[in-house]
This record gives sequence, C-alpha cells and structure tokens, in this order.
Amino acid sequence: MLHIFKDSPFTNIDRSRIFADYYSWVLETLKIISRSKERWIIRKHPSADKWGEDQSDIIKKLLYEVFKDNKPENIVFENNVKSNITQFKMTNKIVTFSGNSHLEASCFGIKPIIISKTTLTNFDNNMFYKPKSIKEYENLLLEKNHKKFKASKAQIKKSKRMLYCIHNVINYAEDINSFHVFRKENKKIFKLLYKNILRKVYQNYYSLKDIGFFLGNKYDQSINKKYLKRFIL
Repeated sequence: MLHIFKDSPFTNIDRSRIFADYYSWVLETLKIISRSKERWIIRKHPSADKWGEDQSDIIKKLLYEVFKDNKPENIVFENNVKSNITQFKMTNKIVTFSGNSHLEASCFGIKPIIISKTTLTNFDNNMFYKPKSIKEYENLLLEKNHKKFKASKAQIKKSKRMLYCIHNVINYAEDINSFHVFRKENKKIFKLLYKNILRKVYQNYYSLKDIGFFLGNKYDQSINKKYLKRFIL
C-alpha cells in the first residue's frame, strides 16, 4: 500500500523503524518480493492524483532502477481498479509504511506488516508485525504460511472499535465544518475551508472550549462535541 512520496514520513519520528523514508522502503521491498513465489500488487495511494503525484510513473522508474528491463512478472502496479474492501477480501498479506490501511486490513482479519509506529502500535503488539531488521522484514514478506497473518475474532472486533472511534468519536471535522484539501486544489477551496472553519469556531466556541478543558484535565485524546456529551454526563 503506497504512501504519497511527496508527503513526509518524519511527522512521526520512530527511531526503531528500519527504513528512513518511503523511497528506501519501496526499493528494498521490490528487491525482496522479486524472489517471492506469490503475486504482489503495488496499490496506488487513493489521494495521489489530488497531490499532483503520478505514482504510476514513479513506480515505473523505481522498477527500472531495481530490475532494468527484467521486471518480475509477480509484481504488478495497480491503479486501484478494485476498491480497498475488495482487495482486503482477497489478500493474504498487507504491507504499509504506516498508513491507515493497516487498521482497515486488521478489520478484515489480516495482521499487517508495518514499518513505522501507527495506531495499532499503541494498543496491542500481537495485532501486527513491525520488523526490527531487514532480515526479519524479508522473512515476513517471503513467509509461505498465511495463517501467521490471520487475526483472531477478538482482534478483529478491537480493530473495528478503533476504526469507529477514529471516524466518529475523536474526529471533530463536523464541529468546525472542515474537509480534506490537497496541494493540487484550487485556492478557492482553501479560502472556502478557512471561511467555514472560522464561522463554525465562533458558533461552537463553548463546545470547543470544553473539548480543550477535558483534554487537559481528564482525557488524553480529543473527543468531538457529540460524544463529549455522552462521556461527561
């Protein structure tokens, strides 16, 4: 599962991760999976186009850098012709640097292979694989026993609860009328977002003040307006 190469992996400093950036991770991964007996699909990041990033061209160049004109047939770049949900249902292993797909994969019963700290690393070390060395990473990628990557029913349930909380409990985009914007967006979109947030901040001033108060005094995680009422009753 690719990341946006133009984005930065350094927003989260993880001194224990085995790759410093996305490029070194992809290059080494290509070398390893070329020796695999399994079919590997390189998935384009869903927001790549909005970032103005041609990942097809980037992967083409990286493949040439590693293999020249002898690209292995078991490695395929996919321009997301299938949804993530469809892909998870037919996949044995999921590899991501630190993307949200690790948690989504876990919801579908797959223990993901991750490189850097992310959501699951804060909760249960038995729900993912985070290699401590290149050799361990290689062994995971080439592992033939797919049962090793199967999550239990309890782990699946825990992952679904986490995913629900991320999108519904701690997400307060609705409180400030926010939405995602990307580099390639028109400047009008940025101005509209600023206008929306400014208006909503004034409307929800006291609710946002409560969120800040409880974040500093009771909770170690922000909770949106809807769910904060349920927690403090």
